[in-house]
Amino acid sequence: MMGAPKETSLVEMFDTLMRDSVQLNDSSEKEFFQFACKFQEVQQSKAEWERECTQRVKDAAAANRALEAELRATRHHLSLQLERGRRVEAKREAKIQQLKLFENMLCFQNGICEERRSTLCKEPMMEELRQRGYISSCNRASGDF
Repeated sequence: MMGAPKETSLVEMFDTLMRDSVQLNDSSEKEFFQFACKFQEVQQSKAEWERECTQRVKDAAAANRALEAELRATRHHLSLQLERGRRVEAKREAKIQQLKLFENMLCFQNGICEERRSTLCKEPMMEELRQRGYISSCNRASGDF
């Protein structure tokens, strides 16, 4: 009879073991299913993040291209303005040279009448050029340059 209690306890032990393995299997399946769901969520989140980053890179590249185009246009405009300034300055210098030549012609020409010399000396443009130092001063009373 001693063998019988051992069998019962073995049967009970087997039943307990089977019950425990079923519980373990159920628990593992639930955990694995939860793990698989979380993994899928992480993958979707990663894909969304990658799309967002790609879009940001594209937007930044488009903004960069627009800024480069604006910079090129600004540089072109600046070069045009500089060239225009150079042309105006060259014209100004030419006019100053012409006025100096005119002044010299007036100073050294013997046949000019005193009234005409005095009138030319009093011209506002000649006065401004004298003040800026582009031409020599003249005696306003006599019209001498």
